[in-house]
Amino acid sequence: MPLRDFEWILRHQSIMGTTVREVVEDGGYPEEFLGDGDTEVRILSSPDLLHIIVCGDPNRNRVMVLEGGHTRPTTKFVRVGGMRT
Repeated sequence: MPLRDFEWILRHQSIMGTTVREVVEDGGYPEEFLGDGDTEVRILSSPDLLHIIVCGDPNRNRVMVLEGGHTRPTTKFVRVGGMRT
């Protein structure tokens, strides 16, 4: 994402209310986050952290995005009306 957008999110949508530069200087982000506003920065430290799960009723149109990273993903078979899904 562009650093400009990441900076806005950090400043206005997080409880930290700090700047990217302050977090870099504190050791929280790598120095690649010190570029100009058009610099593309990664928002995940590794692509292994991204898990895509497809499930649910094909006749429904809802989406949910869970932020975090504090737990490991777990899968479990669930029986619905006798069907294994």
